[in-house]
Amino acid sequence: MGNQELHTSVIAYADDVTIFVTSIADFPIIEEAIRLFERASGAGLNPRKSKAMAVGGWCTKETVLGIDYHTYVTILGITFWGTIAQTINDSWARLSKKVRLQAKQAYTRDQCITHRIRYVHGFLLFKLWYTAQVLPAVRPYTQQLSTAITWCIWRGAVFIVPVSTLQKPKKDGGWGLLDLEAQCRALLLCRMYVQSKEEGTMTAAWMESSGLAEGQQNPPNANRTLKHFVYLYTYTTDMAYIKSPEQNESLRAFRKRTYTTLHTMELATKGIRDMHVVQLHPDTHFTRL
Repeated sequence: MGNQELHTSVIAYADDVTIFVTSIADFPIIEEAIRLFERASGAGLNPRKSKAMAVGGWCTKETVLGIDYHTYVTILGITFWGTIAQTINDSWARLSKKVRLQAKQAYTRDQCITHRIRYVHGFLLFKLWYTAQVLPAVRPYTQQLSTAITWCIWRGAVFIVPVSTLQKPKKDGGWGLLDLEAQCRALLLCRMYVQSKEEGTMTAAWMESSGLAEGQQNPPNANRTLKHFVYLYTYTTDMAYIKSPEQNESLRAFRKRTYTTLHTMELATKGIRDMHVVQLHPDTHFTRL
């Protein structure tokens, strides 16, 4: 997997090994390596606990190792399908269903709004952050999740104040509720930025071959050919508005700054107005009250 200069064929984590095969001729080599390992260690490959999956245009249904083909496989908590689009859609659909069910179960809990927002941040949304660093969030599912979260906060009643008011910092009269879509985008961008700076990674190679290693152009002038590559196109359009980390800036501070920028851009496109009390008393300094 990869371009001609850099190849990734094996990824291992603990006792889970993932092998990428691009040619049928690789199967005898893999089989020989496995048999050699079995003779040296005394361990054995269990085909029933192993899975094979065809990716992209791969059509061969033989592995010569007795491993059955599957339409999807789960690797390190992420369910992969034959295409990126299927992988993204299925993963976020499952997460959305799980979080919405748990949010509905929390409707009847007798908690104040402070505790409900803490519950949303510390339990409901916490389940999303790992996937958000690996797969781009899909807007229909982030909208479903945002609706479920606000219903959980208001216990299924009519929303008392707009979500944008809840997302304001506490010093500005809000509750600091996270903007789900902006947070997901910020996590993915920061993860890609970190990987792009690590020598020898596939992300760094893709960035270099796409001309993104040195920086991004303004979105109207972005490389249109990248539209077919979801990750690279998302990176080149969003990172154009975000300054690279400074020398002494921590990753956490960079991630927070990225989130703030994306959230501010989102509010600007929606044209969010000031809170009603601010409109009634525009000259009042509420931060001093």
